[in-house]
Amino acid sequence: MSLKTNFFVNNRNRLKALHPNSLIVIAGNTPMQRSGDSCYPFRQDSNFWYLTGIDEPNLLLIIDTKYDRELIVYKKKPKELLVFEGDYNFREYESVSGVHEFATPQDIVKLFSEENGFDKIYLNLAKKRWGIGVNPFRRFAQKELKKYTNKISDIRPSMDALRMIKQPCEIKLIKKASDITKEVLGYIESEVLPVAKSECDIARAIDIEFIKKRVVHAYEPIIACADNGLTLHYARNNSPIDSSSKAILLDVGAEYNHYAADISRTYPLNNDKKAHELIEAIKQAQNIIINQIKPGITWKQLQLNSQKVLVDQLKALNEPVTMENISTYFPHSIGHFLGLGVHDMGDYRQPLQENMVITVEPGYYNPSQGFGIRIEDIVHITKDGAVKL
Repeated sequence: MSLKTNFFVNNRNRLKALHPNSLIVIAGNTPMQRSGDSCYPFRQDSNFWYLTGIDEPNLLLIIDTKYDRELIVYKKKPKELLVFEGDYNFREYESVSGVHEFATPQDIVKLFSEENGFDKIYLNLAKKRWGIGVNPFRRFAQKELKKYTNKISDIRPSMDALRMIKQPCEIKLIKKASDITKEVLGYIESEVLPVAKSECDIARAIDIEFIKKRVVHAYEPIIACADNGLTLHYARNNSPIDSSSKAILLDVGAEYNHYAADISRTYPLNNDKKAHELIEAIKQAQNIIINQIKPGITWKQLQLNSQKVLVDQLKALNEPVTMENISTYFPHSIGHFLGLGVHDMGDYRQPLQENMVITVEPGYYNPSQGFGIRIEDIVHITKDGAVKL
């Protein structure tokens, strides 16, 4: 299941309509060093891919809405690199993206001269996150642009607006990623969990199933047995599973043709009755929350509604939760946007709208129980409510 050239052409046209008389520069990603001359697996910048469909690193997309030009900028490879990597495949890039012009940095200097009179120059600026390095190619592009102008605006809010409303073809790809993930989790539950001796047994089994289905992980999976599940982004995935383990939390997502899934399941272990009851309560809470979702509800209201539902469900099992302390036991948001990114681009200040795709993930993390619980599914917002994908 692949996207046609018109998808990328239309995405560029929608972006152009938002910014007349402007120069828009979208930097792709560059490979990231792992060690020596070895790199981590390459993943294209999602905005660049959304507008071109091209997976080649070290490219810039330039959209000139004043003179109606689109071009891909590339840097010529040295002879030594051509031997190892081969040359650019411009014919393929043109066929996929619908962009017909390719140029080197030297060819485009005149585009940036002040006499061209653009109202605005835009770039997908580097966004800082605590403890995470931004891909350096965007910083490189920003540094180069500053040679010509200091008036660089951020194009990402416009990309947020485009990407948070999903097109039918995107929803199909997300559904496919979700179906693959749920199928693999079903296999893990029935065939692997009964015999697994450690978290890594499960992690390796998921790896194998994803390889068989020709998908990659949308993010590093979480295989969190016992109290490891109390750490929201636990990722060691190497603890033993033994007779004292009451439950195990799996947070897994396949990436299918660049679109992510994000699904969490928690399973009771060793016939622990309390774990079974609490997991069923969170499942029921998720169903109630999804039934309350409809266009127009805000994220803030959805979070408050979810907290109320969780308190009601957990109080029935004599758990020590109230509206005053629920954030201690449920410390994360009820969900997030999903698409090309696991935590996809979007404006959380806006009410939910038709054709948004989000996750719904109620959880309960009580250290006294010795395990964490999260039940997460992907939801498509429709005009009538919400549907699980």
